[in-house]
Amino acid sequence: MDTTQSDNIITLLGLEDLPLENRAQLVDELSQILEVRVLNSAYDTLSEAQAAELDAYISDDKPEKVSEFIQQNVPALNEIFAHHIESLKQELVDYKAEMKQKMEQELSQKD
Repeated sequence: MDTTQSDNIITLLGLEDLPLENRAQLVDELSQILEVRVLNSAYDTLSEAQAAELDAYISDDKPEKVSEFIQQNVPALNEIFAHHIESLKQELVDYKAEMKQKMEQELSQKD
């Protein structure tokens, strides 16, 4: 996830006051989630032989080869990536709203 995208997510969630170390951890965790989702979507576009080749790169722990292979064999990669970024952003916004609502309910019950 590039710096602009991670800054946008931090702003979107209202976490600008979060310490830099925590921001970095959050962005790292979100990047891992995004990577898994993009890989799963990429698999849907591959033939069995291509999927087997990709599996071999993943099993051999060759992230450079995985990235190169996906870029060469998944023509809609940018669209897939953009879709999953937007989806993840929306999930986070929804989750934040849900947590805020739960906290407000708990506070009102204590009064």
